[in-house]
Amino acid sequence: MAEASLKLPEVRRRLVRLSWRRIWVGELAIGLLLAFMAWGIVRDYLHPSLFAWGDHPGQFMRFWYPLAHALPHLGAVAGWNPVWYAGYPELQFYPPGAVLVGLALHLLTLGRLPPEQVYNLAPALAFVLPLFTCYVFLRAALAPLGVWPSRAAGLAAGL
Repeated sequence: MAEASLKLPEVRRRLVRLSWRRIWVGELAIGLLLAFMAWGIVRDYLHPSLFAWGDHPGQFMRFWYPLAHALPHLGAVAGWNPVWYAGYPELQFYPPGAVLVGLALHLLTLGRLPPEQVYNLAPALAFVLPLFTCYVFLRAALAPLGVWPSRAAGLAAGL
């Protein structure tokens, strides 16, 4: 009887280990699926040239001026831009989030990518990050319902 009770905790540990392996294999498979889908989105934005359609040239100017002139020469992101129109108070009337994301990407790439390509990556991030954040949020929020319902909801929301 004493030997059987000693074996029971070992059996429980093995079951817990197996269940964690199943969970992580499933999470890895879903993570790879989301990464594959993210690559399908991002690869269209990896062009070294600037998008010429829509208002991209104006938005690029909003990113380029702080990167190329304002930060290196003036030490500020926002300020007077003398080369846009007849002068323009840059980043005073629009939120600076997209510019700050572009500057962060420029820093993360150590300045090796041209500004046009960094600018193209900012909207790619805006499309790709919700894939992962929706999945992780719903996977955690719906975890009390079980592994498969929370995975399905997270995957559906991520897609």
